[in-house]
Amino acid sequence: MGQTLREEAGVAGVTTGDAELREAAVRDPLLADLRRRWEAARGASSFPRSADLDPVDLAAMAGDLLRVEMEAPHPHFRVSWIGTSMVMWFRRDITGMRLDELAPHPHFRLFLDALNRAVSRQAPVELAARVNGENRTGESRVMEFEALLLPLAGDGETIDGLLVACRQQRAAQAQGAPAALSA
Repeated sequence: MGQTLREEAGVAGVTTGDAELREAAVRDPLLADLRRRWEAARGASSFPRSADLDPVDLAAMAGDLLRVEMEAPHPHFRVSWIGTSMVMWFRRDITGMRLDELAPHPHFRLFLDALNRAVSRQAPVELAARVNGENRTGESRVMEFEALLLPLAGDGETIDGLLVACRQQRAAQAQGAPAALSA
């Protein structure tokens, strides 16, 4: 199995249009807890199975999750599950859609590149993003996110999907840590 990005040196960030994506250790407590759950779920295998990390069992952050399944020929990813916060970010429910079918947009290219990075490295990917965009009310603003991309494998060894968690960073998070994921 490959190294985590925390263990790799000299990784550059990517900037495109009005978005910047860089590899960085996650600081969000829920993402860190999810990473620990991923490690525990995989046990002696290289990767956990999808069923080992069911979004329904991760209630504290289910809205921030997206599960994609890999399709041949790689690199095609189909969305098999999307949380409510992710639906708002994509501005529609993309369950069942292939990511390469979505409207061409620089942010989608960054997302696809990150998914492919997790597959090629055979390891979780931890990211920080800064995006110029609109909030839910249509106001322009800079939004900062942390993301965790976790490989999944039905056989424990061959990646066939990824669980993606993306959390917008808010000032309120600095004032108090959110509760851990449900057991």
